[in-house]
Amino acid sequence: MKFNTSYIAILLASVMLSSCTTDWLKPEPLSFYAPENLLVNKNGYESLLVTARKNLRNSFYSELRTVVSEGIFTELGVAGPLNDNGIRNMNLQLTPSSDGNYYVLDNFQWGYRPIRVVNAVISRIDNITWENESDRNAILAEAYFHRAYWYYLLIHQFGDVPYIGQEFLDAKLDFYTHSRWSILDRMQQELEFAVQWLPVTTTPGHPARPLGNICWPKSISRTDNMKRR
Repeated sequence: MKFNTSYIAILLASVMLSSCTTDWLKPEPLSFYAPENLLVNKNGYESLLVTARKNLRNSFYSELRTVVSEGIFTELGVAGPLNDNGIRNMNLQLTPSSDGNYYVLDNFQWGYRPIRVVNAVISRIDNITWENESDRNAILAEAYFHRAYWYYLLIHQFGDVPYIGQEFLDAKLDFYTHSRWSILDRMQQELEFAVQWLPVTTTPGHPARPLGNICWPKSISRTDNMKRR
């Protein structure tokens, strides 16, 4: 078989000439993921709630499994040794800035990731015109439930933590801790709304309204909080 060298030379030249430009390297994304592109109708809000339910499920079954940390922070479980080092001083090691032989910082950060998702739902709940108020309130109720769940874990593991109750659109570095009791009071107010609008019956994996009467504890003043510490 004979090859025409002139054709090969032309082909190589065309490849070399085309490689001189970098326009083909410029990305041309077909779409961008952003809440403003997603939260435009009821289906968009429900899609974020699907993510919130997945995060809740992952707290029990995923790699990080925050439920494991729940046992470590109590007398129900003992941390296994990592890198031949076990928990030696709980007050020092079971903090977000611990020396790293237990994944406490990962657990702390994981608690805020689901909160970020539902904060987008809560902050943008009135950005659209709802066909009926019950749809709006049902979605807001479930978002409140998920936010309360994660803050409940955070405050009982770490005490006073930063409370983030809204969606941030820009970088923020000046976070400060809030009293765990003030967070509990806020959670109670939101859950009182949630129990009115969550469905009585639903499919597995979806939060539902508790059956029977709920006896809420009386709000605790800051003075009483300090006495209880």
